Amino acid sequence: MEQKIFVGKRLFFVCLTLTFFLFGASACNGNEKIEEYSAEQVFKDAGGRERVHNIFVSHDKIRMEMRSPMGKGSMVMIHRKDKGVTWTLFPEQKFYIESSLDKEKFQKFFGEFPMDTEKEDLGTETVNGFKCRKMRIKTTARLMGREIRNSSIVWKSDRLDFPVRSRSKDGGVVDLRNIKAGPQPAELFDIPAGYTKREMPFFNMGPMRKGRQKSQAD
Repeated sequence: MEQKIFVGKRLFFVCLTLTFFLFGASACNGNEKIEEYSAEQVFKDAGGRERVHNIFVSHDKIRMEMRSPMGKGSMVMIHRKDKGVTWTLFPEQKFYIESSLDKEKFQKFFGEFPMDTEKEDLGTETVNGFKCRKMRIKTTARLMGREIRNSSIVWKSDRLDFPVRSRSKDGGVVDLRNIKAGPQPAELFDIPAGYTKREMPFFNMGPMRKGRQKSQAD
């Protein structure tokens, strides 16, 4: 049960992160925005357990490398705003899933977008070398059939599309570390040779949806 809760929270923060990048707008005040960089997104729970995602950003492209939320193997998510697609790669099995990069499809995969129910400005603070706007945010999200409520403090820099730090009410922290500005290899944002495309419900959520639809029809 503890592992499932931790996985759920990691997925919630992945959704929050991607929402900032894909659909958020960031104004740059005074400092030049960093358009290309690599970083580590470190998920640390209240007990000190850590999980690390590698992130690579090149203008309107993003790559996230992580352990599979289902606990087996790895998973890579490549988001291409220029092509309007998201590719989810499974390196061990050498296949990928393609989906349209829009709010409707994104919502079908991940559930409802995090919705601000309360936002409090806490001033500015420097985190990992970046001047950030510090805010307390209460959100509600629907993720894989479950409602997740979260009260968190977020540190957001105008120079980056991602939050530099997020801290949940229970003490869990998501930290953007080892941020290295610079051009990223183009091949990171393409599907490697030898991968096959599959049509598959994301995280096997299709059967779950069909079950719910059938129940509603009965």
